[in-house]
Amino acid sequence: DPLPQQMAASSPAERTVGVDGLAHDLNQHILNTRGMWLAGSVRLQVCHAAREAVGCTSCLEGTSLTDSSAHDCASFEDPATGSILAPIIHAIVRNQSILTESWYKHALSTLSELHTEPAHGVEDNHVVFNEVLLLTAMSFAMTTFYRGIGKPCPPLPDECLSPPPSPLGLKVTDISSRTRSDPTWNFSPYFLPEDVNPALEAKISPGAWSLLVGDGNKNEVSPLNAATWAIEDVAFFVSTFSPGVYLPMEEVISPWAPLRPMHCAGVSRAQIELAAESLAAAYDCTF
Repeated sequence: DPLPQQMAASSPAERTVGVDGLAHDLNQHILNTRGMWLAGSVRLQVCHAAREAVGCTSCLEGTSLTDSSAHDCASFEDPATGSILAPIIHAIVRNQSILTESWYKHALSTLSELHTEPAHGVEDNHVVFNEVLLLTAMSFAMTTFYRGIGKPCPPLPDECLSPPPSPLGLKVTDISSRTRSDPTWNFSPYFLPEDVNPALEAKISPGAWSLLVGDGNKNEVSPLNAATWAIEDVAFFVSTFSPGVYLPMEEVISPWAPLRPMHCAGVSRAQIELAAESLAAAYDCTF
């Protein structure tokens, strides 16, 4: 197990390229980043709920994933918030096979009842949805990665910052002058670089702005195109999280080549393959 020794011997800057450093970076992102519509405390609760969904007895018993009263909402301080967000989180974690367009529309309809401060409108529901999606996916991906390599996952913070980061509260019209829709590629509406409102640049981080107007959002089939509504979260995912957890395509198709040091430091290709096969078997899907 060379990872702890390698991490201990590395400088702080180098340490962030390893999986332990990535877990630390994710925790810092969750604590410090201003979300779109969710308050900082709720964002942290979403991440806890994503990890706890793995052991949900209702999910294991096959209870309907759209039943707002059936799933564990203990992660949420406000029961009303939990009853709305828990079914969405549990579906993403426990049963990706039901994530159809009809399920997506049902999820949006429930988000109309979610209390946010400032208040979001019905037209902003898909922005809220993508924020929940990104937080859930990143938190859950971290735990499953560690499970696959047989190491305990660093815990999430127990408490949010005081006061927690306030949401950006950006309306759809603040983000994009045009909303596109093509269910062939995206359930969620999306936008392209030419649609981005120029005034948005002053309201978000440089990294997020670069993502929105760059090649990562260049056409309808670009990766995470719809999820770019969760502006700061998807910027973190693309710039920091994805390179640490996912292998670049040239390495995936060249299994005889050694991994570059910047990816998955201290984790062997055999461990990564084992993690993928274990997840595929456990969740009845293909990685």
